[in-house]
Amino acid sequence: MPVPSLPGPPLASASPGTKPLPAWAAGLAFGVAGASSAVFVLWYARGTGWWLIPVGATLSAFLCGVFSWRVFSSRNGDISYLRAGLAGALAGVVSHPVTWYLAILLSLVTGVTGYGEMRVLGPGDGLWASLVFSFWSLLLAGWITVPLGAVTGIGVLWAHRRRQAMSLAAG
Repeated sequence: MPVPSLPGPPLASASPGTKPLPAWAAGLAFGVAGASSAVFVLWYARGTGWWLIPVGATLSAFLCGVFSWRVFSSRNGDISYLRAGLAGALAGVVSHPVTWYLAILLSLVTGVTGYGEMRVLGPGDGLWASLVFSFWSLLLAGWITVPLGAVTGIGVLWAHRRRQAMSLAAG
């Protein structure tokens, strides 16, 4: 089932003969950005189980990046710089609850909490806890993750188009 694209003017951003950037490739860039922003958490964290956050952040940034790239790209897969930035910003917001939920599920699997005297949460309790935790993490770190996601989206599209233009000029 195709993902619907946003209404708007036709995308005149791609040159003829170029291929759009695959969503999974954009997701890889978002995953790297998610991992780098999770270093912020590790820098200030106290305890033993905080390593679960960068694992969850990397995976969630990849998944949310792929999803948002697909939502903001057109039916043929092309995307404008504005939409690439919006896709990255959306990934930066949505990845917070997904990160916390993945960290809670990893905590359930490994038995590691590291969050003080907190018990290991189950999947149902973890869902609600991830929403509460993500509210606070968006307030504390959203000023990093949302612009970082937008810049990553624009940057990865720019790099892809530059590589495409260089290959067309060379061959």
